Amino acid sequence: MEDIWKLYDYLLGVMTWPETLYSFLTGSMGGALVVWFANKVLAERVRAAIQHEYATKLETYKADLQADITRRLDQLRAEAEEKGRLQRERWQIKRESCLRALDIIDRVLTNILWSDQNRPDELVAIKRLPVDTQEARDVMNRLILSCDHYQVVVLFLKAIGINENGETSDPDLQALQELRNVIRKELGFGEEIYLPSDIAWLSFVLGDDIADVQSNQKDASVDSINAASLS
Repeated sequence: MEDIWKLYDYLLGVMTWPETLYSFLTGSMGGALVVWFANKVLAERVRAAIQHEYATKLETYKADLQADITRRLDQLRAEAEEKGRLQRERWQIKRESCLRALDIIDRVLTNILWSDQNRPDELVAIKRLPVDTQEARDVMNRLILSCDHYQVVVLFLKAIGINENGETSDPDLQALQELRNVIRKELGFGEEIYLPSDIAWLSFVLGDDIADVQSNQKDASVDSINAASLS
């Protein structure tokens, strides 16, 4: 060990620093150091290149993913808007059809002879309103197409005097009340509402100009459509 240090001191005394460095680099230890340093630099460059490529691909992937998410959200938003539009249109058709059905029932009921509860020998004076079978068919078709509950159609027919077996009968005010509540359910209007039978349907209001006052003479049909049938 002392010999090595003596050699080191000798070299320092007789050789300049450049000569010493040249001798060191050309020696086996210097060569190993150069190889190690070159490998170190190469490894760092490879690592930097890999990191750069990874970062570039990651940013590209993130951009593609964001674009795909945006595209999918736009598609879902468009589908939701279209679904909402169709639901609103369907609701409007359902609402219009239900209101027209109630209007037809009202007009049919004006053409019935109603006895006066306070004066059984007399008839209630009601202004007759026109009815149209083709309009009733159209409303029936619209109810079938737009409503969820088949009871809407069945009760509509029953309220205008048509039973499920196709036979005709007296219009049923109870069916009218049930129809109103089924319509409330169809349109999402809340709880059911049932009125006393005496006010379930308005035959007239004070001040109305009755153009077609029915005869005060009862005929055979009155016996089947009297105050008792309203309850």
